[in-house]
Amino acid sequence: MNTDITVISGFFLVVGIGLLVLSTAAEAGAIEISKRSIPSLSDVGLNGVLRYYVRERQRTLRALRAAVTAASILITISSTIIASSLVSNGDGISFLVMTSSFFISIWITSIIRSSTRIFAQSLQGFWNDYTIAVASTLQLAFRPVAWLLSATATIPLRAIGLSGSAEHLNPADELIQILEFSDDEDLNDQRKMIHSVLELQGQTARELMTPRTDVTAISTESSFDVALELALQSGFSRIPLYRDSLDEVIGTLYIKDLIRYIPRFQKPSLEDIAREPVFIPETMEADKVLSTLRTGDRSHLAIAVDEYGGTAGVITIEDVIEEITGEIVDEFDPSPEIPQFEQVAENSFSVDATATIDDLNDYLGTEVRVDDVDTVGGLVVSTQGRLGEVGDSIEVLWGDVGEEDAQAGSLLLTVNEIDGQRIKRVQIEHRRDVELSLEEAPLEGNSRD
Repeated sequence: MNTDITVISGFFLVVGIGLLVLSTAAEAGAIEISKRSIPSLSDVGLNGVLRYYVRERQRTLRALRAAVTAASILITISSTIIASSLVSNGDGISFLVMTSSFFISIWITSIIRSSTRIFAQSLQGFWNDYTIAVASTLQLAFRPVAWLLSATATIPLRAIGLSGSAEHLNPADELIQILEFSDDEDLNDQRKMIHSVLELQGQTARELMTPRTDVTAISTESSFDVALELALQSGFSRIPLYRDSLDEVIGTLYIKDLIRYIPRFQKPSLEDIAREPVFIPETMEADKVLSTLRTGDRSHLAIAVDEYGGTAGVITIEDVIEEITGEIVDEFDPSPEIPQFEQVAENSFSVDATATIDDLNDYLGTEVRVDDVDTVGGLVVSTQGRLGEVGDSIEVLWGDVGEEDAQAGSLLLTVNEIDGQRIKRVQIEHRRDVELSLEEAPLEGNSRD
């Protein structure tokens, strides 16, 4: 009888060791199988890819760990039974034998896992296809067990109001928080660049483009000499060409194409040398804009079109890259006499009206939230409901209104300078720690004339 039990236990011991080796090796392929199952970046964006990858990897590892647990239990029980049957003298099994067998089996299990993990990682490229196949099989086989264990473990957590799952978390937001938590000054540039790449996912062409009113363009009625002079004076290598109005862009002039005709003493019409323009909706996501400008007809300039088909502005590949790397200044860029943000006194700032609300929040550490405008000047006009004039003031309240007597802040915006119908500079007084009740704290600004 003891012999039969020993043989059966030996069989299960071999099965347990095999399962432990396979599941441990499969953990090395968990990253690869998660990578191969994620959707296209163009379909869900970077944040969607990160979220999908974390979720799939979590599910895969959960199933593999269930397999490791099952294998460890099988090895421990089988080895304890075998050891006990070998040393049994018919008077029973001593407590010392059972305890020793238990700890020895745990030690052997740890050695097998460590050796297998090192071996699998050292030959990861060679074993990738095999480990992926094993991981997929074990994932399917042990997913029900993993789900049962996970559900059992999360019941107490949910009873106290916790989700017990990390699948609801936003991986991009978590990565940004990790980057901001680090205080290593040597990593500032890398941290800012990664932060910008992740934040780029939520931006659109409208937020990055040069608005229509600032676009440098030329009419088809202009001469070759005028176009060449405009290109040289503006410093732009690409200029939109329009017929009748800027809403009818028919091409893009390249200064290289213009210069090519100078040695020939030829002056062709602008329409003959203009290249096909690239049109994009102003709502296109920034990462897709970058992809379009990189993989299209190698045009680094696109015309942003609004919902009515009119020209909303132009965007270049440089505009998108600058959002990641910061301002790129070349020999043709004019040196700004006044910076976009300038502190003129304590808690008082002079701000370019074209600065975006997001940049203002980053600079002042505020949380102003508006949906229908992008710039500081637009916030003033939208809040007042009319065009701005020098001396106009509005007060923008911001803060956490989730609790009574929430601590919040206030921004007093005063128009300092206008150019025609357009606001150029705004004076902002930052009032911190303003106490607001739930009824008083708005999400947007209140006009104050």
